[in-house]
Amino acid sequence: MPDARRPAVRGLKAHLPHKLCQHCQRPMAWRKAWARCWDEVRHCSERCKREARATSSPPRAP
Repeated sequence: MPDARRPAVRGLKAHLPHKLCQHCQRPMAWRKAWARCWDEVRHCSERCKREARATSSPPRAP
């Protein structure tokens, strides 16, 4: 039986904000680590961030 003093956590994640990753277009949910910079988050992972930079930047001249 759940403890009456502690609210159930079930279902709270559905109410978190979501965004689409600018690189892979997958939905990503708000994370506690992004609490201070949620408006600035554009990519779901370091991999997407790295790949987006590689495809958007022009090749370097030798």
